[in-house]
Amino acid sequence: MTAEICILNKNGLVFAADSAVTVGNNLGSKVFNTANKLFSLGYNHDVGIMIYGNADFIGVPWEVIIKGFKNEMKDKEISRLEDYGTLFLKYLDGIDDVKNEISESMVIDRYIMEVFEFVFKEFEHELSNRMEELEISNVQDYERFINAIYNELFNGIYDTTKKFNSFTKLIKASEFKKKHGTYIHERYAALCKNNLAGIEIEATKNKFATLIRNFMYNTDFYSDGYTGVVIGGYGGNELFPKLLSYKVEGYIGEDLKYIKDNYVSVDIGKVMSSIIPFAQQEMVHTIMTGIDPEMKSQTNDLLNHSLELYSENLIKEGLMVSENEEQREAIISEITKAFGDTLNQISSDRYTDPIIKTVSSMPKEELPVIAETLINITSFKRKFSMSLETVGGPIDVLLITKSDGPIWIKRKHYFDSLLNREYINRKM
Repeated sequence: MTAEICILNKNGLVFAADSAVTVGNNLGSKVFNTANKLFSLGYNHDVGIMIYGNADFIGVPWEVIIKGFKNEMKDKEISRLEDYGTLFLKYLDGIDDVKNEISESMVIDRYIMEVFEFVFKEFEHELSNRMEELEISNVQDYERFINAIYNELFNGIYDTTKKFNSFTKLIKASEFKKKHGTYIHERYAALCKNNLAGIEIEATKNKFATLIRNFMYNTDFYSDGYTGVVIGGYGGNELFPKLLSYKVEGYIGEDLKYIKDNYVSVDIGKVMSSIIPFAQQEMVHTIMTGIDPEMKSQTNDLLNHSLELYSENLIKEGLMVSENEEQREAIISEITKAFGDTLNQISSDRYTDPIIKTVSSMPKEELPVIAETLINITSFKRKFSMSLETVGGPIDVLLITKSDGPIWIKRKHYFDSLLNREYINRKM
């Protein structure tokens, strides 16, 4: 994981990104603090590109891809930021060297693992909720019980994935199975053997391959292995900065799967400023809203649970009629919603709105300070957790303004610039 941020106002746009990258396998994980996640398209273009999530695209480092795109864009004049996004995706889709069966297999591997984990967790949850139904006298009864639950759950998930919007022309299930079915069946059998003892997979084996296809082609579903690509700055004809971001999954068949998931444009009288965090966002949201997102969620759950217990006690004491269950749930839901709405309003009035108003009038010199500070706060919190320090290392900061173009406020090098003057002169 990583921590990255973009801040925009009428004076400019700033990117900030840490340098941590997590590398791992089944033996463990290790964090390196040397990753490059932030890039400028050069002095001819007032645009920066930032990546988060997967550091590679089908095995190719994003740094290589972005610098190739930079060279291609060198002398072109682009009027709108949206056109940069379109051209970048077109460039990405044109990398024929990695558009093959191996690249699709890498995507399939991710989906097999994540879809199976989803089914497995749902099965565990359903099984724990229905254990009271269990009446057994031998092992065979237990296996029949768990197989019935698993098949019912699996078929329910399978049915819900039948209706979806495909990001491209949907391959027939028979063709998909012919191409990938054997491999998917082998992986599914191995995963079931290691995690679902006693489950007979014959009834679901063929459907699992179709289930993988449905998730892969679903416009809205992305695996955890996607890469976020953030493009921000100015088109040649634009007065104020813009930002747009994409989720990029990889190649499925001959097609690149991606979706635009964010768009922000500074517009006088409408959007005066914006602070957009990427990847690990919780500390930025805590500062922006005055409450940790997880704490907010747990507070709502606690309130709902407390109201349910309170109403049950009233029923036991004879102070409330128990028959009208729907009315009781409606009252609890109404109280919980009112509490949430009030909390959101307080958060907006006391924290979010004042911060946004302050940022909207900040001079360009202050924007990098704010961005770097927010990354540092996220990194500081990670130092006190028992998990991997997945945010850290040098922070790269890139400021882009209409008058000066891209300016590096902070930028790490893997070499001493004093010993490599030829490189510096070559890039000037």
